[in-house]
Amino acid sequence: MAFGLSACSFWPYAHIATVDGLESENKPKKKTFNNDFGIAILALSFPFSTVLILGVLNSGTFFSSSYTIFLIAGLFLAVGLLLSLFNGLSAKWAYLKFVDRKLDRPATENV
Repeated sequence: MAFGLSACSFWPYAHIATVDGLESENKPKKKTFNNDFGIAILALSFPFSTVLILGVLNSGTFFSSSYTIFLIAGLFLAVGLLLSLFNGLSAKWAYLKFVDRKLDRPATENV
């Protein structure tokens, strides 16, 4: 289980390194990845993934039930959808609140 969880941090690095190796052989004009930026973002995820791995491995039998895993997955999905919906609605409400409809009419109607 620990290997599978650590793969979340390893595979992006392996992919960046492989693509960089292939590109150095072919010498393209434009690189696919900014390696320094990718490694920096990956380095920011290491503490989070370490805490996540330790939390899952030290939780006992909590994550061994498929019901629990599906419940948590559904909760994360619902939170993501609600945040997306809220951001969309708040942008629409801001548009409705701050736009004066009189200014949106064509010039012929304002005369």
